[in-house]
Amino acid sequence: MIEENVVIIEGSKLKAIQIILIAVGFVALGVVMVSKGVIWGWLGIVFFGLVIPVGLIQAFKKTYIKMDESGFEVNSGLNPWRLEWSDVDHFYVGRIHGNKMIGISYSNTYEKGEPARKVAAGLSGMEGAIPNQFKLKPSIVCEHLNKWKSKHTKTA
Repeated sequence: MIEENVVIIEGSKLKAIQIILIAVGFVALGVVMVSKGVIWGWLGIVFFGLVIPVGLIQAFKKTYIKMDESGFEVNSGLNPWRLEWSDVDHFYVGRIHGNKMIGISYSNTYEKGEPARKVAAGLSGMEGAIPNQFKLKPSIVCEHLNKWKSKHTKTA
């Protein structure tokens, strides 16, 4: 959806359904493992069993990135969060365990959550990330975010 001063990139229901189907498959695999006496199957049942509600939330709730003149908001289905353009240095496409995501490189002046961002960067190589759950490819979403940031960032 595009309005004059707002752009909304909608979440993909198809990607949410894919998450659900993959999780159900791994839960089923875990059940088979447990039925054959393999205790590790419980780990798959619990972990992927918890992924199913996340996929359902993404499938039935409106997920989006909304960009406006002051910043952007990400809603993954539960707790929307927002950053101002001045909080971000730039966006880029990165990978975490092979999955493409939109990486967030924060500005030097943004201090919120700095210790957690350092831990995240150490573990994943990214200070912050937006999951690949939108109708557009991560590279296109990233391009939109960088253009909007450039267009709406005040220069001194």
